[in-house]
Amino acid sequence: MGTISEYFKIKGEIGELKEEINKKIGYSDETTMSRSESIRYLNKKIISKKKRLKSIENKIIMNYIFPLFLVILILVYFYIKQNFL
Repeated sequence: MGTISEYFKIKGEIGELKEEINKKIGYSDETTMSRSESIRYLNKKIISKKKRLKSIENKIIMNYIFPLFLVILILVYFYIKQNFL
């Protein structure tokens, strides 16, 4: 379950970074150059977290969804074998 909790943790971090970007956009005390640098930095962090999120999604598919799919196929095979063959 560590992979799934890590997935939701990173999703939350991405949401927080997006909120921070929205705050930066509305914050008028910074210079335009400083604000754009901050937003660019935050966008880079979001992109790296999204890449990590994609990697975790692949782990979830390989570790949870694919084995579950195989178990379902095996159960369907035995059900068909018992009732129809």
